[in-house]
Parts: sequence; C-alpha cells; structure tokens
Amino acid sequence: MPFAAKVFIRSFITLGICLSATPLLSANAIDLNLRSAMERASQANINLLLEQENVVTAQQERARTRSNLLPSVDLIAGQSRSSGMVNGLVGPERMYSSRFEALLRGRLSLFDVTNHANDRVARFNVEIADLNLENTAQSVWQSIGSAYFSHLRNVSRLELLQVIRERDTVLLDLSRNQFEAGAATSIDVTRAEVQLADTELSILRQETLVYQSELALKRLLNLQLEAPLNLQPFPITERNPQAFQSAMLLRAAEQRPDLRAAKLTLERNRVARRAAGLERLPSLELTGDYGFGGRDPGSDLDEQWRIALGFSMPLFDGFRIRANRLQADSLIRRQEAIVDDLMQQLEADLRFDLRDIISTWQQIQVAQKRVDLSEREYRLAQTRFQEGVADNRDVVDAQARLANAQEGLIEAEFAYKIALLSFARSRGDVLSILDFQ
Repeated sequence: MPFAAKVFIRSFITLGICLSATPLLSANAIDLNLRSAMERASQANINLLLEQENVVTAQQERARTRSNLLPSVDLIAGQSRSSGMVNGLVGPERMYSSRFEALLRGRLSLFDVTNHANDRVARFNVEIADLNLENTAQSVWQSIGSAYFSHLRNVSRLELLQVIRERDTVLLDLSRNQFEAGAATSIDVTRAEVQLADTELSILRQETLVYQSELALKRLLNLQLEAPLNLQPFPITERNPQAFQSAMLLRAAEQRPDLRAAKLTLERNRVARRAAGLERLPSLELTGDYGFGGRDPGSDLDEQWRIALGFSMPLFDGFRIRANRLQADSLIRRQEAIVDDLMQQLEADLRFDLRDIISTWQQIQVAQKRVDLSEREYRLAQTRFQEGVADNRDVVDAQARLANAQEGLIEAEFAYKIALLSFARSRGDVLSILDFQ
C-alpha cells in the first residue's frame, strides 16, 4: 500500500504539472465522477505540490549528509612568493623564494559516529517526507470528496424544488378550477399562489447555492469556471455497515500515513539519541596529497606526495555532548506522547465513524419510509380537495410535509456519504470510498 500510494500520488503530480501548463481554450462541458475528480487533485492543490518539493529537499539533504561518508578529492594549484631575512656572508640579507604547486588532495573519513548517525537520520527524513506527502494527498482527496458530495446535494435540492414547483402549479390550477366550479373559495386560490411564490423564492436561493458549490469544486480541481459541470451520481449500494468492522483498527494502524510517520519519527529520534551517546568516541580520518611542484609553472616540476592518518577524540567540549543527549531524550518523550495520542485518536475516530455510518444508514431507511407515508398523505389530501370534501389547506400541509420528508432523505444520503468518506480517511485510504458504490 505505501509504495503503490507513492506511485499513485507522484503520477498524479506529474500529470497535473503537464496539464496545468497547457491553457484551456474552450469552455466545453465537463463530465466528472468521483474517481476522475480525485485524479485531478494534483493540478491545483498547492499543499500537495509543496509536499512533493519537501520530498525532493529531504532527498537532497540525504545526498549531502551521505557525502561525508564518501571520499572527497580537490584539485589545488597555486603560486606563492615569500621573503625573509637570513644570515649571509656579509651579514643579514633578504632572500626571496617562489613556489608553484599543483596537487590532488583527498580526504576519507574512516570512522566517525556523527557522520553515520546523520546519514541514518537523513534516511529517516526521506521516508517521513514520503509519508507526509501521502497524508497530504489523503486530506486533499477527502476535501474533494466532501466538495463533490456537497455539490451533488445542492443539485438534488434544486431538482426537488423544481418538482415541488410543479406540484404547487398543479395545486394552483386545481384551486382555480375548484373556485370557478364553486367548490372552493378565493382564499384557497390565494393560499396556493402564496405556496408557489415561496417555492419560487426557494429555487432562486438554491440556484445561488448550487452556483457557489460548483465554483468551489471547480476551484479545487482547477477547472474552467465558465464551463458547465456535470457530476455523475454516487449511488448508495445496499450493504450491512457492520460488514467491514472486523480488524479495522489493525488495518487502519498499518495504513494511516500520519501514524506511520509519527512512529518513524520516534525511531529516528531514538537513533539520534544513540548517536549522541557515542559522540565521545574517537574519529579517524585519512588524508593525502599527490602532485607536482617547482619554482614556477614553466620550470621543471618535481613529483611530491603526502599521506596522513589523523586521530581525534573530544576531551572537553563545554558540555555540548551532554546537552545533545538531554535534548534527544526530550524529543523521544515528546514523540512517544504524540504516538500514544494518535493511537487513541485513531481508535476514537474509527469507532465514531463506524457508529456514524450505521446511524446514517438507518436514517436513510427511516427517511425513505417517511417519504412513502408523506406521498400517500399528499395523494389522499389532493383527492379530498378534488372531491370538494375539504379546502386546500390539507393539501398545502401535506405538500410541505412531503417536501420536508424528501429534503430529509437527501440530507440522510449526504450524511451517509460523508460518513463513508470520513471512515475511509480514518482508515488511511480515502480512495477506498470508491469501493462503496
């Protein structure tokens, strides 16, 4: 999973950079489903791109620290002149000398605990940066899923209001016919007109909300703001929510990138602590020169070389090593507390999300039953009004209850989708929500 996620994320980022460099010239309609929406994440999200650069920075920092373990070779060339007083035959006299050298100077650390520890820490930092990138991608996908579901809900509300307007229009026509036939009063006609006007006002407000959520989703996905957007529905399949409860904590602990990054950080801090305790060990370094030298570059140059083995051991460092150990101990205790807190938060999130899924699934069943009963009540009230048994107040009330029931069903389905999305995020695999369709 971690390796596949890294390939998945980086391929999206590469695709996003290529596509974002090409200007969009037309405003054709955009058809999206949830999968394609998530695949466009890298084209606009600044956090994902910045985390990718953090990975590159960590990789180059690892290369820099690793260079301390490899030989280094420098080319040194220079001309020097010096003067000094010497005792000659007639007394002190000034002498001048000139020296030209062209050398290859090499250096190799044979044993240095600090260099090896820094290399291991840098290797941990690269892995942590990869996990942070994966965690950021999970958060971005969750945001996209939430915006996607919100826009679908707003569109469904608008479609419902348009259906309600049709019902209100039917009621108004029926009220006028009944009034002309003497089976209704003018108050019935006025009541139906008021009902239709309220619905028209609600439609105008809902159109604004639809436009707002559409713009938010387009902005999140870096889509043309003027292009029409068509979202594919996210069907809810009938399943027992408790079917995926088994072993969810263990699987989540293995998949959550933030928890894995926290544990890896703890391991890195422990490595740094062990290295701090070994800083008093001696270090061993091999150095050498090889080249040619003479009076000047045009003179005959003589071969020369030098090799040296250096030994260094700290005797007194002003309590620097002791401070490093105490600081490393503090970082370990701090990270242990973070890991424990994340574990508890993970378990709490998973338990709540699972309970939320079960609850919202049950709410869908109750909301659907409420819609069925409200539809039956509406038909009965409409029949009574058509037959002249009652005025249209019962129809207006029944229509309002039916509208509320249908609105409740839309909200219950939206809450269930958000619960699924939150559960997938808590498990550390937001893309697994695509399996719930």
